[in-house]
Amino acid sequence: MDARIDKVKSDIFSVKYWLIGFLILVLVMIAVGGATRLTRSGLSITEWRPISGFIPPMSEFDWKVEFDKYKKTPEYRELNNHFEINDFKSIFLWEYTHRSIGRIPFLYALLPGLYFWRRGKISVQTPVFFSSYITFQGFVGWLMVKSGLSKVPAVSPFHLAFHYFLALGLLIFIFRELCQFRTKLNVNSTQLTSFLTKTIGVALGVQIFYGCLMSGYKAGYLSDTFPMINGKLLPTSVFSSSFAIINLVELPFLINWVHRWLGLLTVILVSIHVYLILKSVAGKDRRPYIHFWGVTTSQIFLGVALVKFHIPILVAISHQIIAALIVLAYFNIVFRAKT
Repeated sequence: MDARIDKVKSDIFSVKYWLIGFLILVLVMIAVGGATRLTRSGLSITEWRPISGFIPPMSEFDWKVEFDKYKKTPEYRELNNHFEINDFKSIFLWEYTHRSIGRIPFLYALLPGLYFWRRGKISVQTPVFFSSYITFQGFVGWLMVKSGLSKVPAVSPFHLAFHYFLALGLLIFIFRELCQFRTKLNVNSTQLTSFLTKTIGVALGVQIFYGCLMSGYKAGYLSDTFPMINGKLLPTSVFSSSFAIINLVELPFLINWVHRWLGLLTVILVSIHVYLILKSVAGKDRRPYIHFWGVTTSQIFLGVALVKFHIPILVAISHQIIAALIVLAYFNIVFRAKT
């Protein structure tokens, strides 16, 4: 009897740690994707070869072939026509690493997932769904790259946002499975705290969307002051007779302003929510709320550092990863709430 219980516990831990490893892989993929974008390497590989593309150029001749393909792109003609082959190699290797790491979660989801299914620990839908999701995300990533290889050497900020939200969606689905192995939180929500939970969820979604627009439009480079933007508290375009709602997602200066102040508003909402919860909760059930508040607040300081130090790559990557961790911290509360 004890041996059977130990076996069940071992199987549960195996699935649990498989899911934790899956989360870590996706976070690494997000980080490398951010580095690829920040080093402007994303348009260096001009073809989508999901299988054969895993093999990098092996000789100088292979490198020359890839470089010749890149020379036909608008990015090379308009921005990088001074590149020598060694310059090309540096950006190629970033994009190659990004694509290679993107293949690993597919295999990680499929092969161990099928093993756990065969042992009756999970349903077959789990590995099939995850591997299909990752395939779709890879295809969307290629469409995003392809859009920058035709006429304009840039990727649409909206494509960038869609791709990042797909990555967040994958994290959320994995985390939902993982929360089955975690205890429910002994928290009695009031009407106010329930409202705040939903409001914060919406605010986080909008704020992350604006973060993607900031990246896509390179709006973070517009000002190195905080909270003022070039000496202005409010963009003059808000009061312009030509102002339109579409400006909120098209004008970099206005996008920068919204992202800053919505971030501060989100931290205030989270602080109020956590304060109200902690007044009536004791013990270890307080930890998820404290973690949520801590990671959300830290994001503000990273944002200010980005502004003050002119978007250093490591800080920008950290800012992107912390955004994903905030989402996980939020759903750690939502998925474990008593129903």
